[in-house]
Amino acid sequence: MFLIVGKFPSARACAQCHLRLSPPSSHEEVPAKRIILLARQCEQLLQASVKRIEATSNTPPTVVARLVAELDHVRSIAPLSREALHVQTGILVASASYSVLIEKLSALPPPLLVDAHVCMALARAYDFTGFTVQAMDVLRKMVKQSPVVAKELQRLQNMVDKRKLATKMAEGGHFVQAIDALTLCLTLDVNHHQYNANVLYDRAGALLAAGKEKESIRDLEQCLELNRSHALAPARLRAAQVQAETSRMHNQIYKEQRAHDKHVKYADLLFQRGRR
Repeated sequence: MFLIVGKFPSARACAQCHLRLSPPSSHEEVPAKRIILLARQCEQLLQASVKRIEATSNTPPTVVARLVAELDHVRSIAPLSREALHVQTGILVASASYSVLIEKLSALPPPLLVDAHVCMALARAYDFTGFTVQAMDVLRKMVKQSPVVAKELQRLQNMVDKRKLATKMAEGGHFVQAIDALTLCLTLDVNHHQYNANVLYDRAGALLAAGKEKESIRDLEQCLELNRSHALAPARLRAAQVQAETSRMHNQIYKEQRAHDKHVKYADLLFQRGRR
């Protein structure tokens, strides 16, 4: 039982005690020996994985995959081990392997789901992959059990509400206010690439409507840097580039017309003086 729940020192101690009380014969295959071996192996894998968590953000995907596979092995031996689950979750969060994290956590048995650490990790995975509504649903299930979860839910709700208010301003034609509000949204979580890409897309639309094509193009390019798969940004970027080129041509025509008018006026003035 200790082995299943991940209490490896206790599992080894019980197995060693059993061997002392009931020494096996030389040819007998003893389950207690296997328990000691598995418990020691799991402990070593966990200790090695914990040391690697801090460096996981710069670790190649192949190394991350190997670490995850090793922890899958530990969890196959100790399916109810919270420590193994937390270490594996930490590695997947640190390496931003959110799709794998969602797959792993969604398949957990019920006893492991009631865990603030797991709840926060699953919500982060959903949120950072663009499924903020699902992230908030996950947090709501644990909001009464953990003040940390409640605080995270409030933070996400605040981000969603501020962006929604800013987009309503833009839809109502209040472009300057919308641009200011969306600029504020970009400071809420500088590491949230998905959210910030969407905010940049929204602000680019407001800038374009306000006649600030260059700033709009800059925002859309940054949007695509944060989220290369953004569905709508390429079309808006092309529209902004066309509008910028059209504005440039209009300005050029206006300048040429002004220069022509000035030249005609000056020539007419010289003509009038010549007649005198």
